[in-house]
Amino acid sequence: MNIADFGLSGLGVLFWELSSGLPPFRTLKEHHVINGNREIPIEGAPADFKNLYCAAWNGRPDSRPDIEEICKKLKNMQLELFCKTFSNFKYSFSEKPEKIGEGGFGGIHKAYLEDMKQIVALKTLDHDDEEAFNREVKYTTKVKHASIIRFIGITQDPKTETYYMILQLANSGDLESYLKVHSSK
Repeated sequence: MNIADFGLSGLGVLFWELSSGLPPFRTLKEHHVINGNREIPIEGAPADFKNLYCAAWNGRPDSRPDIEEICKKLKNMQLELFCKTFSNFKYSFSEKPEKIGEGGFGGIHKAYLEDMKQIVALKTLDHDDEEAFNREVKYTTKVKHASIIRFIGITQDPKTETYYMILQLANSGDLESYLKVHSSK
């Protein structure tokens, strides 16, 4: 069966079934479902996932999220779970972060992080490439050397939901700029 044949309501039911481990509609009759009754959301399921499948099986089709929104929310949930495995800091800065450069997948900013009482570098995920962000975090956390910028943790802007890697600030600028200046000597 093709997922398009299943419909978004069916996708919500599938998500419920995955979180419950039970077949759907065991206690509901067909007329109950037609009248808008749904299974009881599973206690203990992640709230974001529960809200997503309840929205997807909404009795009013025009109130359901479209497939792009569902995919985006699933990606954000995956990224959120990944980021929870690292030290998290409250998104609190005394001033707006100042853009100081551009990385492979987003901007690099300088800001005073209130939680740490120090100036740090923030590397953002500007593009829809969560895999690149995850890969960058994994590689950065594995390398521990005095000459390499230290990974400190992760923060998230609550307004934009943008994730930031918190890194040690390199006062001399980035590696590329350093090499350009010193390689001609």
